Amino acid sequence: MNILIMSTAMFLAGSSIVVAKKLICTMPVFLANELSLLLALLILLPVGVRHLTQVAPRDAVALFKMLRWPFLQALFGMALFRVLMFLGLQHLSAIDGGLVTATTPGVMALLAFVLLREKTNIMRIVGILLAVSGVAVLHWHNTASGGSAVGVVLILLATACEAMLTIFRKMEKAPISPLSNTFYIVVFSSVLLAPATVVEGQWPSIISLSLEEWMGCLYMGWIATVLAYWCWGYASAHLEAGVTGIITAMMPLSATVISIVWLGEPPGLQHLLGGLCVISSIFVITAPFDAWMDRRQRT
Repeated sequence: MNILIMSTAMFLAGSSIVVAKKLICTMPVFLANELSLLLALLILLPVGVRHLTQVAPRDAVALFKMLRWPFLQALFGMALFRVLMFLGLQHLSAIDGGLVTATTPGVMALLAFVLLREKTNIMRIVGILLAVSGVAVLHWHNTASGGSAVGVVLILLATACEAMLTIFRKMEKAPISPLSNTFYIVVFSSVLLAPATVVEGQWPSIISLSLEEWMGCLYMGWIATVLAYWCWGYASAHLEAGVTGIITAMMPLSATVISIVWLGEPPGLQHLLGGLCVISSIFVITAPFDAWMDRRQRT
């Protein structure tokens, strides 16, 4: 059951890339993100109110200190991630964007080694190199066909920000429930993006949004944020890291299939080669190498 829940989270994450690609064709970047977050907040507000009312006055200071972790998760894992993703998709197809974001396990392994001092092994190093190779294939094809490297760089930065979401979650000494954590992330993200949305100056255009644009923002808010983040938070607490890493392969797969079916984006040889490298990196990084070495030494 937990595997199904995590697979759902990854499928929704992949589909959100396609929806984001569709939204940026007609909507300003910050308005689309802020509107989707405010719509997500409508559902999460009862959760937040219930959590706050359960906090005793004497625990207010402890709660304030604890909220620095959801704030950092919001800054990197949602606000910066979404803005960079939307900006990157202005330069790349949804298929390319989905494949670049599939490097998340490689980026996370690198960040965990640098920030958390987690031990690494030869398999993780090979996995990171495979992920880099996959991105290099997409980058080479994009620039060779007259495109810009900006899109690849922006989505790689977005992927790093998304990986920081998990890094900061691991740093929490007493993590709160996934749904309450999502509430605080959405609140902080909407506040962080509000000034940029005002400067963007496109709020008056909200009255002229089409039904398709409203549905896209609803999907990004209710499905790709509330449901996907809850599924990820719940399942990640019950699954081994290796299993979770393998299931992340569902994200680029769903992004590719939906891009082909809905957006009509034609896949090419570069997607096959780059995709094989990136998907292979996921399996290599999450392989139980240490456990295998321990068994071999015991025998």
